Amino acid sequence: MPLKDKVIEAHLQSLLSSEGEDTDDDELNEDFSDILNKRLDRIQNITTEELLDILSNKNEASSHSSAEPVTETGQESQIIQPENLGIEGYNTPTSTVANIFVAPPSPVQPSSPVRQPSPFRQPSPFRPPSLVQPSYPVQPPSPVQPLSPPVSDIVIYTQLIQKDRSWSTNIENQAFPVFETKARPTTSYNNRHLPIDYFEHMFTSNIIDILVENTNLYAIKNQSRNWVETNNEEMRALLGVIIMMGLNPLTDVELYWSTDDFYNNPVISRVMTLKRYKKLIENFHVNNPNIELERSDSNYDKLAKIRPLIGILNHNFSSMCTQSSSQSIDESMVKFKGRSSMKQYMPNKPIKRGYKIWARCD
Repeated sequence: MPLKDKVIEAHLQSLLSSEGEDTDDDELNEDFSDILNKRLDRIQNITTEELLDILSNKNEASSHSSAEPVTETGQESQIIQPENLGIEGYNTPTSTVANIFVAPPSPVQPSSPVRQPSPFRQPSPFRPPSLVQPSYPVQPPSPVQPLSPPVSDIVIYTQLIQKDRSWSTNIENQAFPVFETKARPTTSYNNRHLPIDYFEHMFTSNIIDILVENTNLYAIKNQSRNWVETNNEEMRALLGVIIMMGLNPLTDVELYWSTDDFYNNPVISRVMTLKRYKKLIENFHVNNPNIELERSDSNYDKLAKIRPLIGILNHNFSSMCTQSSSQSIDESMVKFKGRSSMKQYMPNKPIKRGYKIWARCD
């Protein structure tokens, strides 16, 4: 007959509180430790089938017994006997100190009866997902219908197939365009002409007049200090200085007027002083400053400051030569890295940053 929890507790306390244990006590402790280790090993190595057999035998034994063990709280408890676990060397009822005591359920009773799951219920056999039948009706997948062209396209295709075709080799009445006209300059030049002659042919005197007039107007409007009005000769000299600086670039504009012969450019420094050059560049203007529109105006032109120069140059370029019959539209990049809303970035071009200009090429 299994021992009660009080007996087990008293026996454990007597073993722990005893002093000066003799040889018999040591042997008893060793036997108890061996039995406990064997029980733990047995519980760890027990299989599912063996555990189900033990639980089923325990259930049958409890159904035939008339009295159930009761704890101090008056609630039923389940005690699993060690001999049912099949532990060797554990046959005497006095060795029930290491019995497994299953704790009773919580004393709190629910307000409504709750169905408790049975601990002896067999697990349901595993079924693969493909064998599980859904509770809702499943529509079989519809076969994929091949795509067919519209009826109108079929009719048109049929008419084209059935159409009679009469091929002819008569090409007497066919007129093909002839691209023989070549581009030629309207003015002939020889080896006696100077570079200034080519420049003045494109950069005509009316452009110089516009630059002089608008530069003086801009200086007067801004009330430039110590301003002296410019003229056509000085404006031509300024354009020549700018072209020369492009042919001989230096890191600083002031180096062209340097006293060091290594940097000094006598062609530029003899034309005008550095102070006059800076004053002309400060007030250089192409468009009339008195008729410029505000940026907020809807008719504002981003190229308004150079619009007169663009119009005259396009007219001069087209009148300098006769156009050929083979032309194309192409884009060209003008290198520029300053601040401008019209600057574009073309990573695939040799010149990646600058102004993109559409040109009619001959």
